[in-house]
Formats: sequence, structure tokens, C-alpha cells
Amino acid sequence: MSTIHYSKTSYSFIIIGGMLLGVIGIGISYYFKWGTSPIPLIVSLIVQLFFIGIILLMYRLKITIDNTHITVTLGIGLIKNSILIKDIVMSDVKKVSIPWYYGIGIRLTPYGMLYNVKVGMALLIPSKNKGRTLLVGTNDTDLLMKILFKLTNPNISKNFS
Repeated sequence: MSTIHYSKTSYSFIIIGGMLLGVIGIGISYYFKWGTSPIPLIVSLIVQLFFIGIILLMYRLKITIDNTHITVTLGIGLIKNSILIKDIVMSDVKKVSIPWYYGIGIRLTPYGMLYNVKVGMALLIPSKNKGRTLLVGTNDTDLLMKILFKLTNPNISKNFS
């Protein structure tokens, strides 16, 4: 049985609010038949379902660390990534400031794949497997580094706890 050492869920009110405004806006424009060529019902429904799909895929970021893995899950769980704790190159783990123009959600950056729901700091977690890097947007970068250090160096952490 794995012990959970860290679990935190962050919500993206930007994604939730923005997509809900889109759903409501499209619905209102269909209902009131705005414009010279009003939006057809089927197009309205397709666009609304697209926005609802984005909400379901990206509305939250859950970070979980147990004895064996660090796992990052976006939304309802269809987008997920994890790295084995034993494969983490702890000497290369570092805090990274994520510029606002990288956006939110899942993004390809120069550091690797970014999973975030807010702009700000992220933790770069490289793996021994070349090309496997986890970049996680979080306010808890120091706490995550401390937990990962304890899990990757069990003998040292017992002496200093």
C-alpha cells in the first residue's frame, strides 16, 4: 500500500469562467438570432460542447506524490503524467518562473511539457529517462522539492528529520 506524501488540487477559474462565458454567449446569440446570418442550432451546440469539453479536461490540476510516483492529473483525469520517484534526477530539479504568455493547461515549452492552471512558478522535474521531464505549475515548489528530496534520499532524510 502506497503512502501519500503530498496531494493538492488547484482550480483554474480562468478556464472555468472563460469557457462558461463562451457557452452562455453562444447560447444567447443563438436564442436572440443576433447578426445578419444567425448561428444555426447545430453549430451552437457543437461550439458549446467544445467549450464544455475544455472545461472538463482542464478545470483543475491535481498533484500527488506517493512512495513510488509523482503524478499530475488535469481535469477529470484524461490528461495525466507521472514519473517514478526512483527515476528523478534530484540534482537537476529546480524552480522555474513561467511567463504569462506560456498560458495555462498543458503546453509544450523549452523546458518540456508544462501542466498548470495558473501563471507563476513551476517545478522542473527531470527523469533519468532522456526526454521525460515533468514541469508542474504550483505555489508549493519548495515543499515539493523537500518531499522529493526525502523520498529520493531515504537514508539522508532519516538522519535529518
